[in-house]
Amino acid sequence: MRQRIFLLFTLFFLTFGITTSCSLGTQTSNVQVSPLVSSPLTTQPRDDDDKASTLRIWWAQGLIPEENAVITKLVSDWEKTSGIDADISLMQDINIKGEVEKALTQGNPPDILLTFTGDYNLYPRLAWDGQLADVSAVLEPIKNAYVPAALESVRYRNNVAKNRSYYGVPIGQQELHVIFWRDLIEEANLTVEDIPKEWEGFWAVWKQAQDNLRAKGKKDIYGLGMTVSDIGTDNFWQFEHILEAFNVKIVNEQGDLIIDSPQAKQGIVNTLRLLSDIQKKGYNPPEAIRWGDPTNNFGFLSRQVIMTQNPTVSIPLSQKLPNNIYNKNSRDRYFNKIVTTQFPNKPDGTPMVYLASIRQVVMFAASKNQEAGQKFLNYLVKPENLDIFLKEANKGRIFPVLKDQLNEPFWNDPEDPHLSAAAVQYRQPSRLLPLVNNPAYSQVPAQQVWGKALLRIIRDNISPELAAAEAIAEIKAIFTAWK
Repeated sequence: MRQRIFLLFTLFFLTFGITTSCSLGTQTSNVQVSPLVSSPLTTQPRDDDDKASTLRIWWAQGLIPEENAVITKLVSDWEKTSGIDADISLMQDINIKGEVEKALTQGNPPDILLTFTGDYNLYPRLAWDGQLADVSAVLEPIKNAYVPAALESVRYRNNVAKNRSYYGVPIGQQELHVIFWRDLIEEANLTVEDIPKEWEGFWAVWKQAQDNLRAKGKKDIYGLGMTVSDIGTDNFWQFEHILEAFNVKIVNEQGDLIIDSPQAKQGIVNTLRLLSDIQKKGYNPPEAIRWGDPTNNFGFLSRQVIMTQNPTVSIPLSQKLPNNIYNKNSRDRYFNKIVTTQFPNKPDGTPMVYLASIRQVVMFAASKNQEAGQKFLNYLVKPENLDIFLKEANKGRIFPVLKDQLNEPFWNDPEDPHLSAAAVQYRQPSRLLPLVNNPAYSQVPAQQVWGKALLRIIRDNISPELAAAEAIAEIKAIFTAWK
């Protein structure tokens, strides 16, 4: 198997000394390494990539070496058992969407694709345009093993075939988590028990903690670390969860846009006001208007902020290092100082409903290797292979979508404060983004509608009401153009 592996060592892991070694026995021949700052990746295949017998796989490269090693070994093992050649390209996730567009234009897409953000900014549109293969043959025999949200997430609408069917294979899930420093809360003369479950009180406690610590001389600390930029995806997830707290419904189950309802309009205004007030009143770092996805991680781990929200538990897991003399401080942070907790109740007093993002693998309708692709997907979703992918590659950052796996001790060990806390959350009510019912909504994060609206308030000093009206008009235009 030839592997074109583009390795990305992020600042996050360099800064905090996350080093790992691969002992999975993979053979990596013809490896290509891209520089940290690279030109757009080429999708031009090598000469023998065109062979109909070779399964071409594009996979988002991981943040740690194990992610890359595990998937390449799984592919290598599948080659040996199936007798089918495979070519895997591990590519920077930020580039994949553009490369897919190029490949489709050239009539040369890969057979199999995984991108981290595909479920909300790429796959719904590809399915709508009839560019994804129906994978019902993979899922139907095992659908009872999945959590319901996982199956619902891949039942996309196909506007060409005029149907709704399974156009992706779920392999993991993630939700937004609240993460804070226990010791900073205590230094602020508060306790974990002082953090309210009531909505207004929950947001107020972080401001109080900042005020108390500033009074003690910590002039550069902030109570909150919310992403209020028009960059990346963390801003979208944080905004959408607050919309859910205000019971905002933008698309109904039939896929109709209902953003003009009074409740939706007021909820959007309330969300914009909450986040912009945090920024304008100095409880969020000034540079948060430029934050991308990893930046709140840096701000939190450098102890610039007391609380942040992240769509995986990757922040605490970065501190879960081997138990040796060199890692005492990191392990103290993981087991004692950092806390993973849940959202408060909604403003109306009802429990929070979490939004689930389902990690999915898709096959292209234009694939020349449909039969081989289906065999690979059947192999990938075997519980033992998903187990390796989730535990050894992702280290628990991505949670299972198979019901039996979610109940395993690994995810529920009370001695692990973060995985066990996240497991409790994953058993609570959740829903999917509106794009499942109408793929036009995938353009809301793609076009940074919410981030731009926030910046209009923060930078241009317009009212939340006007910013909401502009955002609503933009969403209406998106839905009109989609038709």
